[in-house]
Amino acid sequence: MRRRLVAALLVPVALAAAVVVLGATAEEVGRFVDPSTKQEIIRYRIAGGTTVLVSTPTNSSSDLATSAILVVLALAALVTARRARRVKGPQAERLRRFSLVFALGAAYLAVDETLELNETYGYNLERLGPLRDLDLVIYAVPALAFAFLFRDVLGCSRTALLVGGLGAALFVVAGSLDASAGTLNTLEERLEPLSVLLLLAGFVVLATSGLRRVRHAADGVRSTP
Repeated sequence: MRRRLVAALLVPVALAAAVVVLGATAEEVGRFVDPSTKQEIIRYRIAGGTTVLVSTPTNSSSDLATSAILVVLALAALVTARRARRVKGPQAERLRRFSLVFALGAAYLAVDETLELNETYGYNLERLGPLRDLDLVIYAVPALAFAFLFRDVLGCSRTALLVGGLGAALFVVAGSLDASAGTLNTLEERLEPLSVLLLLAGFVVLATSGLRRVRHAADGVRSTP
């Protein structure tokens, strides 16, 4: 069961790698502009004659700010993992693994935000008709698997869970408004950086609390005769 959940965490990473590999061997066969989002879409032909659509990045200042905050979040998680590694004990190991996976997720989202991979997924999944919203599953499944696997770490700070949970909820709302126009698009541009700032704040609180807890547990073990 655990191996399946870990595999689920790698789904978006594998998809991103597939986009890069296919892009290296693809042949451009046309371009068009999506009238609803004003984005330029490139049509590629890949092996076997299959046609895929790739959204060209149109990074706004909000997108770049979101990407930068996500990079900071990934670095903060790596620092936490390194500090947890210096502490002995199973709780410290759990925090270390949590932080490493969290860093991987934040780094992927930073790449996603910069290259707008979610838009590319969406354009291609629209061909599936009733399954066109499958791109939401690409993000939901790894996130839920992560939360389940590390529920003990997430539960060590109610404040972090509240702040981070609010950030995650706003991030989902911003993602659902990503392809909107007008006022809704403006709302999305404001919500996205705010959501990742809340995620960063929640992680800092969780990391501080978690490191304090694992160090206290390690000290208790050392003082036990």
